[in-house]
Amino acid sequence: QRLPVYGELLNRLAEEGVEWVQIDEPALVTDLDGHWKHAFQLAYHQLKSAPVKLLLTTYFGQLRDNLQLACELPVAGLHLDAVRARGEVSRLVDWLPGHKILSLGVIDGRNIWKTDLTAVLDWLEPVHERLGSRLWLAPSCSLLHVPVDLERETELEPEIRSWLAFARQKLDELDILARALSNGRGEVAGPLHDNQQAIRSRRNSGRVTNPEVRTATAAITPAMAQRHSAYPERAKRQQRKLNLPLFPTTTIGSFP
Repeated sequence: QRLPVYGELLNRLAEEGVEWVQIDEPALVTDLDGHWKHAFQLAYHQLKSAPVKLLLTTYFGQLRDNLQLACELPVAGLHLDAVRARGEVSRLVDWLPGHKILSLGVIDGRNIWKTDLTAVLDWLEPVHERLGSRLWLAPSCSLLHVPVDLERETELEPEIRSWLAFARQKLDELDILARALSNGRGEVAGPLHDNQQAIRSRRNSGRVTNPEVRTATAAITPAMAQRHSAYPERAKRQQRKLNLPLFPTTTIGSFP
């Protein structure tokens, strides 16, 4: 019942001159059963007749078992959160049909820190060589998670300020990357040098480095993230220990 409404909306957007429409589908980074995968196929095959180009957008995780599904849906482009799904970029480049755009979210839209642009270029340049104009650069997700503009922060300590990138600055980072890919790193040698200075400053600063914490995190193993019992068993133990009512009243989050 809703698909025809979406189709009508896309038609109206086309009448207003809209060429591309982004459709967010973060569910594609979750575990989907056959019913949900079929629903995706059904929905997008009905929407493919719309006179606009659809950019299927995922974020906050990896596509994993849904990667092939995402590549095969009848859309004009696919966006991947390359900050959290960097390991899937190569497969996407191999699998994505030649007529589709690949949008890579290379700038983290969920934190306030500058991106190591040189490190991004090191792995992004080979991708650009293969895709050319079919490669789009983007934040990993919407920038609504970060403040708008660092220029409005006038009372921060200079050292800390040099490490930060808010929404406007993240767009500047995308511009630097795009110019480097299009015209070579020499085109943006100055900004890249400044960026590296900021990255090294934060990495080596006593404000953020704690040897004990680094030692502890280095000792983390994959086994530590694995549960030793199934959820139904854990739920029983939690109930015995906490004795929560059916509808416990709590807050919507922490009190940082």
